Amino acid sequence: MAVNWLALGRAGFGAVVLLRPDEVAGHIGDVELSDGTRTAMRILGARLLVESAVCAVRPTRCVIALEVVVDVIHGATMAAVAVVSDSDSRRRAAAANVLTAAAFAVADVAAIKRHQRNAMAEPNVLLGWRDATADRLCRLMRIPGR
Repeated sequence: MAVNWLALGRAGFGAVVLLRPDEVAGHIGDVELSDGTRTAMRILGARLLVESAVCAVRPTRCVIALEVVVDVIHGATMAAVAVVSDSDSRRRAAAANVLTAAAFAVADVAAIKRHQRNAMAEPNVLLGWRDATADRLCRLMRIPGR
């Protein structure tokens, strides 16, 4: 089985955000991350770890496309937070999230373009459920799938 470098990178970044959120967004300027911002960053780190686990093994084009959707929505909401927040800590964390969400979205689009259909070596209930759910969501949102 080939290594899914994108999922591995997302998991590594998620682990850093979960365990050391200040390393991601806390060392810009003189202001430390607030406790609330640090907690929000840790929740994001956990989400990135879950996302990478769900998408790590033989992702379909549709699964990867849904990652793009998640990254774009996340980047857009964080851009809004960066613009309207009155907290330096929150603005900094949001700006860091905008940049990483954009980077992951670009990497996901590149992964879609070079994706080759993976034949399943053996039936797997979890992957089958994931792929069927992703296909339904892609059809619902009119995203080209497999």
